[in-house]
Amino acid sequence: MIGAAIGAGLSIASAIAGGISSAKKNREARALQEQERRRNREWYDAEMAKDYTMRADYQNVLRRQREMYNERLNNLAASQAVTGASDASVAAEKEAINKAVADTTSNMAAMSEQAKDRATDRYLDTESQLRQQQIAGLQQEGANISQAASAGIQAGANIGGALDETGLDKALGIGGTDSSGNDIKQDK
Repeated sequence: MIGAAIGAGLSIASAIAGGISSAKKNREARALQEQERRRNREWYDAEMAKDYTMRADYQNVLRRQREMYNERLNNLAASQAVTGASDASVAAEKEAINKAVADTTSNMAAMSEQAKDRATDRYLDTESQLRQQQIAGLQQEGANISQAASAGIQAGANIGGALDETGLDKALGIGGTDSSGNDIKQDK
């Protein structure tokens, strides 16, 4: 029966050691989550500060468009000299070219906003995943604490049972029952 008491004591010690180890791992997990949350925020801030119209692909489209419109203007000027096109027709063509440039720039700005919207969606999705992981970790931590408490209670009950069966409680004067099953009263 002393073996049962020793086993119960070891069970309590094991539960305590497991709890300490679990708490350490939980702190490490929270630190990693916080690091990931900071990285996600830094990425998001950089995406929001980015001027998408300065991207190489956007600039290439604008450059090609300018080249095309300059060629159209040169052809228009040459045509005007040869055919005697009116100033009004030249002005109308220039206005059409300017409108096309404005439309292209406006479309690029809209695409830039769409890219920022996608970045916001990605940021919020990642934040949600991190929150879900944090909640799951806290739930697991609660379950671990409950399990450790239950193991401690069971170990305590095993110690009490072992003391009662060995009569060690009587020898120590802490109560118990005699051989007839009657409670032993402590003298004070």
